Amino acid sequence: MKKIFSIILLLVVLITVTACTVFEHEHELTHQEPIPATCEKDGAIGYYYCKGCGQFYDEDLNPMTIKSLNDFIVKALGHDYRFDSFVWSADNQSAEAKFVCSHDSSHVRL
Repeated sequence: MKKIFSIILLLVVLITVTACTVFEHEHELTHQEPIPATCEKDGAIGYYYCKGCGQFYDEDLNPMTIKSLNDFIVKALGHDYRFDSFVWSADNQSAEAKFVCSHDSSHVRL
């Protein structure tokens, strides 16, 4: 009896899950804005989510396969320092090289 009930329950779940993909419905999409990654902090991709069928869509409304929450994460960029200029001392006797991050110009190293 339990085995028959389990099989029936499994079939109901499968029919329910596939119903949205087999039969067209009007998607109820909610949008999550992308969060840009910075040099030091992870960001997140933008996506749409349909409450009706539980499907995720990318920014171009293409279906997405989500395996874990990590699929939404955009890793931090890290710093990319590049030579900018020399910073001379007040007496012009010495100089330090100034490097500026290409991702964020407020990140400076001397």
